Amino acid sequence: MQRLPHIRLVVHPARRSPGHTDWPGTADLPVPSLEAILDAAAAHAPTGITWLGGGEPTLRPDLPLLIERLAAAGHTVGLDSDGLALVKPRVLQHLHAKGLRWLRLPLHSVLPDAHDWVEGTPGSARRVKRAATAARAVGLKLAGIVQISRSTVPHLVDTVRALAALGARRVHLRRPRRRGAAGKVFVTVSPRLGLTEPYLEAAVARGRDAGIQVRLDGFPRCSAPRVRRSVLVEDNEPYVVPEPLSAHLQLAEPPAAEGCPRCPGPPLCSGAPGDYVDRFGRLELDDPGLSGTEREHPRPLVFGETPPVPPPRGGRSPATRLRFAVRQSALPDLGGDPTAGMGRNPTTPLRLRFAGSSRDIKVEMVRLSQEGPAPVVVEAGTALAQPDAHGLLRELLRLGFTEITVHGDVTALGKRSRRSLARLKGITRFVAQLWAPSAHAHDALAGADHHARTLAALAHLEKHTGAQVGVAGLLPVRPPETGLDVWSTAWSGGLPGTPSFHFPRSPDAAAWAPIVASAPEPVSTALQEALETSHRAE
Repeated sequence: MQRLPHIRLVVHPARRSPGHTDWPGTADLPVPSLEAILDAAAAHAPTGITWLGGGEPTLRPDLPLLIERLAAAGHTVGLDSDGLALVKPRVLQHLHAKGLRWLRLPLHSVLPDAHDWVEGTPGSARRVKRAATAARAVGLKLAGIVQISRSTVPHLVDTVRALAALGARRVHLRRPRRRGAAGKVFVTVSPRLGLTEPYLEAAVARGRDAGIQVRLDGFPRCSAPRVRRSVLVEDNEPYVVPEPLSAHLQLAEPPAAEGCPRCPGPPLCSGAPGDYVDRFGRLELDDPGLSGTEREHPRPLVFGETPPVPPPRGGRSPATRLRFAVRQSALPDLGGDPTAGMGRNPTTPLRLRFAGSSRDIKVEMVRLSQEGPAPVVVEAGTALAQPDAHGLLRELLRLGFTEITVHGDVTALGKRSRRSLARLKGITRFVAQLWAPSAHAHDALAGADHHARTLAALAHLEKHTGAQVGVAGLLPVRPPETGLDVWSTAWSGGLPGTPSFHFPRSPDAAAWAPIVASAPEPVSTALQEALETSHRAE
């Protein structure tokens, strides 16, 4: 038998209203029988509280009998409810007589409208407070649960204070998961980790001052690095789903992503929430503004001294941590540089692959642009033939990259009108990819007339976009018997651009090493760069 501190026993799959919560159950799922619930509870037998929830447990007509049977079996029974059916003391008095000992109610915000928005029921905040008053009147122990949303983060301290005033002894602050109704509007619902840090820590401190336990549920350690380890909840109340509901209801935590650079790893931290990273990226987790300063701040000016010119921000990410901004505001002088104290990012060109949906590519484009003004290399391949490729390149021009180089099959762009290509002015260079410098050898692999269409497209792009154009040779895993002499001759004979190579598949670096050593410049340098780029991509 598995011994757990607490469990959340799912006794009904539906809620009265999905609202903006992350509960994935619906009314069309099977409702587990009384015996199935008792069997599931007996298989776990927690040492702490058996929370009856879901869903909404008060939707079960046999709830009093279920509480009585569980209490008789030795369970400490708690009810995890929205409180809408529990505003009358006589109802709670009856459940208390059957063996109910704890009642956990949601209060998502001290602002009634914000709470009602999360629950999806107008007036529910008022009824929760009435249920809490009734629970105290009949002698039930009270707990609170808060699903944190983006709009309620600034009021967390007041929300914890309000729950303490209602008599709550425990409070769970939950990060919404990307599922259920919350999954459909996750950007709107989910709080940003970089902005919640001071509010989470202040809420925990307020609970400690009030003598109640405040726990953070679903947050990585770097989201509140100054709280104690015991405050971070990692599935200490696992869901227990009875048969036959378990075949339809999936409540497992999303797979964790890699932690931040300062992540201590398990058991201190399980890593970053996978559903959060998939939607918002990693910038907040990897932000250097989270840690101490990495270079000296400007000293305060003395009277009469001329202020220095602010340093450029190129190559440095914007700060995404609210605590970093607070720390900067307390300094006597920043020398006109709001990112003073932050280290510089790597100076190697950024790389963007046109892979996945258009939305995925746009998210990656924005993420790269936040690393500061820098050159970017777009590895588009055959994706340049897609209908949305032109629009993606136009979006790329708006993001402030210092240079944009596009690698891929440019034949589709070569068919566009002069007006269409004029909108791509600002792209620095287009590089087409050929399997061989001769038309016969390349067309044998890419299709009839593809070599001629590629060179014609490059000329068209050069004329109407003003970009530089060139050709990159596609190389096999191992060196060909003829070496690279044909490529050297082709560039010397007028092939557009300067020597450049690309490996579609991971090359055999050891086999290519002698070629790198013996090839003339600049072919040798171009080959070495292609090998290093392929290695970084792996």
